[in-house]
Amino acid sequence: MAHLCCLLKLTQSPRRAKSIIGARGLSFCVAFYSYDSFRVVVENTLRTVIAACVAVFIVTLIMLASIQGSLLVLAMVVLSDVGLFGFMHFAGLNLNSVTFIILVIAVGIAVDFSGHVCRAFLVEQGTRKERAEKALYHIGGEVMNGAFSTWLAVIVLAGANHYIFHSFFMMLFALVVLAIWHGIIFLPVCLHIVGRQATESRQMWPTWALRTVALATPP
Repeated sequence: MAHLCCLLKLTQSPRRAKSIIGARGLSFCVAFYSYDSFRVVVENTLRTVIAACVAVFIVTLIMLASIQGSLLVLAMVVLSDVGLFGFMHFAGLNLNSVTFIILVIAVGIAVDFSGHVCRAFLVEQGTRKERAEKALYHIGGEVMNGAFSTWLAVIVLAGANHYIFHSFFMMLFALVVLAIWHGIIFLPVCLHIVGRQATESRQMWPTWALRTVALATPP
C-alpha cells in the first residue's frame, strides 16, 4: 500500500507542476510496472474469478443436466477458492499478479474434485445416503489419485527460493487439500441432505443426457 501511495504521488507531481509553472514532465521508473498493477489487481481478480465461476456453472449444467447439482458443484468451487484466499493471509502471500493467476487457475482445478463426485451421485440408484456412498465408492479413489498426481506435479517446487515458484507450490498444495475436503467430504454430505431423489433426477434429464448416462454406467 505504501508503494502504491508513493506511485500516485510521483505521477501526480508533474501534473501539479504543469498547472503551476506550465512545465511539462513525466515521472517513470521500471518499478512502476509492478506498483501500477496493485491499483487494478483487486478489481481484475474479482471480475476474472466470477467469470470463471459462471463458465464452470454453465459447463457443469450441460454435463450434469442438473441445476441443483451444478449449484452444489459451484458452491464447492467457491468455498475452495475462498479458503485459498484465506490461506494466503496465513502464508504471508499478498494479492498480486502472481497470486491472482493462481486464484483463477484454482477455479478450474477445484471443479474436477467436485464435478466427478456429483456426476457419480446423479447416475446411482437408491436413497440419497446410498447414492452418496456408492458415488464415493466408485469415483472416490480416482479423485484421490487425481489429487495425488497434482500434488506430485507441484512438489518439485517445494525447495524453490523464487517467489513465483514458492507461491505456486504453497497455493496449489493448499488448493488440493481444500478441494479434496470439499469434494470428498463436504459435497457428499450436502448431497445426502439436499440432493435430488434418483427418480426425480432422471426425470429432469434430457434425452441426450440419459443416453450419455446409459453409455457411461457400468453394467
